[in-house]
Amino acid sequence: MATPTSTATSADGAGSAPVTKRHPIRGFLYGIFFGLGLALIAIGQKWAALGTWPPILLLVGGVAVGTLWSTVGPAKAPEGPAPVPADRSDEPAPLTAEIENY
Repeated sequence: MATPTSTATSADGAGSAPVTKRHPIRGFLYGIFFGLGLALIAIGQKWAALGTWPPILLLVGGVAVGTLWSTVGPAKAPEGPAPVPADRSDEPAPLTAEIENY
């Protein structure tokens, strides 16, 4: 499976290199929910008591897993073809009155 890439131009405009987009902040937030879910399941199943260290460690572990997965896990495939850049011309856009009278 190919990873989604976009073309980025270097600062001097000399060339382009593929860049994969990652979302570590999103992974951190998903990890919080994952860790909270694990902690609630552990408390509900009476594997851990509320107010002890195991639920807190499960939360921290969930955050670590979410952040790690978002930075080194497989990237999502693009959903469609790459957008075609608009053609830039030197003439200005027509005025609104010219469009209405056309």
